[in-house]
Amino acid sequence: MNFLAIDYGTKKTWLAYSIDGFVFPWKTVPTKLLKEYIINYIAEKKIDSVIVWMPYNIDGTLSNHANNVQLFMNNLSINVNIPIIGHDERCSTSEADIWMDTNHIEESSSDHIAACIILEDYIKEHPKK
Repeated sequence: MNFLAIDYGTKKTWLAYSIDGFVFPWKTVPTKLLKEYIINYIAEKKIDSVIVWMPYNIDGTLSNHANNVQLFMNNLSINVNIPIIGHDERCSTSEADIWMDTNHIEESSSDHIAACIILEDYIKEHPKK
């Protein structure tokens, strides 16, 4: 299965994608252009599902930003004919920072690495049947 992953931000949004289980960081898109961009991308590529990072607090409750993410997911689902799935993003930025430090990577955006970590996590939790 091929996935498009979205780390929805208030001003900019990070994207990652997977092809046959391989995950790649992709683009940063201004959030105000995101919906149109995603709709066009899904139409051009063979995307099976869109995975959107849900911002939970450490205690498992939804963060304040979660309402914005849920609204985006609802609006997107009206315009595309594939599943839009929310996935827990807790600790992904910390994991990305640790990974970058361990691998001595300074110039990359931890947000792109976090997007990949979350998508890899989703794929592991939902293996192809």
